[in-house]
Amino acid sequence: MITWRHIAWISTLGLLMAGPSPLSAQAIRVTLVEEGTGNPAPSSLVSLLSESGSRLVQMLADEFGRVVLPVPGLGRYLVRGDRIGFLSHTSDPVSIVSRDTVSLRLTLPMTRFVLPDVTVMAESRCTTTGVERRDISAVWEEARRALTSTMLTREQIRPVLQVTGHEREWDAEDHLVREDTSFAKRGTGAPFHTLPDDTLLLEGFSREEHGTRMFYAPDAGVLLSEGFLGSHCFTLVSDSRNGGARVGLHFEPAPGRTVPDIVGTLWLDRVENLLREVEFEYVNVEPPWDRHRPQGQVRFKRILGLGWIVSEWKIRMPRVVVEEVRPSRIGTRAPAGDGRRRVTRVEETDRAPVAPEIRTRFVPRGTWEQSGYAVVAESRAGNQPDGAIGGVITGVVYDSVIGMGLAGAEVSLAESRSAALTDSTGRYLLSVGVSGPVRVRITHPLFDILGVPPLHEAVVPDGGIVRLNAVTPGRESWLLAQCGRKMVRNDQLGALVGRLPGTPGDTPGRRSKIRVSWVAASVTQPGSTVVTVVRRGNLDVTTDEEGRFLVCEIPLGVPLRMRVNGEADYRVEPLTPEQRIAVFPLAAGGDRSR
Repeated sequence: MITWRHIAWISTLGLLMAGPSPLSAQAIRVTLVEEGTGNPAPSSLVSLLSESGSRLVQMLADEFGRVVLPVPGLGRYLVRGDRIGFLSHTSDPVSIVSRDTVSLRLTLPMTRFVLPDVTVMAESRCTTTGVERRDISAVWEEARRALTSTMLTREQIRPVLQVTGHEREWDAEDHLVREDTSFAKRGTGAPFHTLPDDTLLLEGFSREEHGTRMFYAPDAGVLLSEGFLGSHCFTLVSDSRNGGARVGLHFEPAPGRTVPDIVGTLWLDRVENLLREVEFEYVNVEPPWDRHRPQGQVRFKRILGLGWIVSEWKIRMPRVVVEEVRPSRIGTRAPAGDGRRRVTRVEETDRAPVAPEIRTRFVPRGTWEQSGYAVVAESRAGNQPDGAIGGVITGVVYDSVIGMGLAGAEVSLAESRSAALTDSTGRYLLSVGVSGPVRVRITHPLFDILGVPPLHEAVVPDGGIVRLNAVTPGRESWLLAQCGRKMVRNDQLGALVGRLPGTPGDTPGRRSKIRVSWVAASVTQPGSTVVTVVRRGNLDVTTDEEGRFLVCEIPLGVPLRMRVNGEADYRVEPLTPEQRIAVFPLAAGGDRSR
């Protein structure tokens, strides 16, 4: 594990939302774009640094990748951009020699930051090797970006959240006996109530308040605080429940810490490095709570173009029966009039003094949970530059058959040359300088091969965001439309669809002849009397002028050989019943089975 002294070089939130004094109007207007594409880099963390590297101001870029950084005075400064999941980039020194606003275009690298592999959980200790400290610091840096973005979203963008709270109770057999909506509200700020950071760290995450036992969940502020980092040990932990799809940063109180505290894990998605949730349990609490392991969870969600919010949270605690019995009756329930017995919630436990001959015990009678969730109702963007026109088109380009996004799709306005490219998950964000009805062109090699229409309609609100998704047709519906109902019903047949590489634009009007052939053989198992049967077959088709072709009724489970004009020879891997469609060759990378 690791404590704050091992990662002291990782700074916390710094001067959150610091602004210029009334007598100072210097500022740097920063526009962040992605390397290679020039697309905006929305919701990036942008820091103003001194020449020595100390953070002076930190803010969140808007959905257009823009932010105005206040400058404390004349001098030379650095600007650093941080995107979750990618390497950071720091500008060359920027000189401020007057009160005028300086413009800076900062290009952020598109090189992915790879989280370290984790196979086992380290021992519970606060001493680590150099390699462990490096890996823990790397994971913490990604978690820190998300936590900082959550705080900046709340303070800077101030989205209006619709928050709903629930209370649930289960009996001793874990049957749900009650579920109520405890509150519903709309507003800015934190979606759930907790204590100030200093109070939580000094007095603990659980305490008695007017006879009520209260449990408080950690928010982004306390997790980022130097006090929390300095009083807890950290180590990496693998995610055995999800096949290693997440990386965990486990934390627990440092040795010698005795106040009511939490032990838990910050879970990050391994693919995009996104902070998903914090799971925790309460420790160092008084009886009977120490035996029943109260626990909780806080989940985070990235809202494209707006930043991060706490989307869900819950705290689960035991329901207990407080029984006061005479010594002679310990072990049995006290009869009426011979003591008191009542079912309580956790925070209603009766701790009033009783007669010396009466003893008190706690008996579990189920579980009580307090939870809630938040969704964005509207945004109050306090950092959008004056005079902004147009809006943002965002969405996902998705292959519905294999269930994943398509990388490298190009999204543009039909009447414009500016375009955005989808990332590894199929997501894109395109800033446009117009508002109102527009035609959007979405192109991808797979869309072209499958005949998906490239043009889509959208209405862009001025200064707002509109979502537009593009999805390939489902396997069965596509096969039905292209090959007919007879083939769809035969689950032993599939289709090969594709476009010959290098064909478009080479020789207009020229068609190519394609022959797809195969040899099918039944395999004789050892000790079996099955006779091997060899079956050969072939199908001939002709491409269109653009090199597109479709071959239906191909047998599954056998290798295919494809010859073009009797010369070029290609091999296509056997199709499985789960695929049924092979795409050739989706891109320069080769075949793709669907």
